Amino acid sequence: MAALDIKDASLEVPQHTSFSIKNLPGQRLGARAWYCYLCAFLDEAMQFEFCSVQPCLARTQECAILIHVDDIMCVGSLKFWNEFKEKLQQRFTISCSVSEGVGTKISCLKRRILRVEDGLALLPGSSIGKLIKVWKEKFGKLRSSTTPADPGIQMEDNSPCLVGSDVTFFRMAVGTCLYITHDRPGVDFTVKELSSYMSNPTVSAMRHLKKLVSYLEETSHYAVVLQQPHGGQGLHKQTNDNYWLLESFSDSDWSSDKRHQRSTSSGLHMFCGNLVYSSSRTQRTISLSSCEAELHGMVSTL
Repeated sequence: MAALDIKDASLEVPQHTSFSIKNLPGQRLGARAWYCYLCAFLDEAMQFEFCSVQPCLARTQECAILIHVDDIMCVGSLKFWNEFKEKLQQRFTISCSVSEGVGTKISCLKRRILRVEDGLALLPGSSIGKLIKVWKEKFGKLRSSTTPADPGIQMEDNSPCLVGSDVTFFRMAVGTCLYITHDRPGVDFTVKELSSYMSNPTVSAMRHLKKLVSYLEETSHYAVVLQQPHGGQGLHKQTNDNYWLLESFSDSDWSSDKRHQRSTSSGLHMFCGNLVYSSSRTQRTISLSSCEAELHGMVSTL
């Protein structure tokens, strides 16, 4: 597995129409023009076949790649990777990292992927560290916490609203936490609750945010690990067939939020026992029974 960044992507695309701009990243057609240019290059140089359903996926007989603007993740043989890198270097200016064995890691889209004994560990990158550092600079030290939230996060909030720079800081911190949830599914619910205060943050919401940041500092070594998938081997079900297993788990509470009486739906999707997606959402309607709340949770997950 390897990650590659093309540093001069925006400078390589030929412009079909001459125009004057002040800020180069402001080109509306830049990303599309670059994608078409890169696809034509990969097709001509290495005969890549692009997926019709997901155009950012492409493959050859020896390799598969995922494209995100000028970042490329590659999975395949080391021999092909060296040929792939060499041909790109002949045309572009690139930087890359390769995961060849246990203990090596790559970085792609602010996420670090570490090779461990039993698979790949998805590390949250630098977002958690930056959030903790900024918090300590503004408010001081944090007490350790073993849980991301307490039951008070769903109680009526009659505390005063935040003012001044605290409002901006709260929104910045919660925005960072929203990005972190992709790698830390254990904080989905807490971040979802804090997000409901974005338009009008309160002193109580800031206190709950402090507890979440304390928990993130205490568990900064946590990571999702993806193991080698084996056909027929799931988390809940095992079969003798060699088919891939996609298992979905759903749950909900029943009107636990005392502010609006709506329930929370949660869902997990496991591919051959590996977590690939999680969600925590406030239901749109007020459920009149626990059965109805569970039904909404199942539908949301599906």
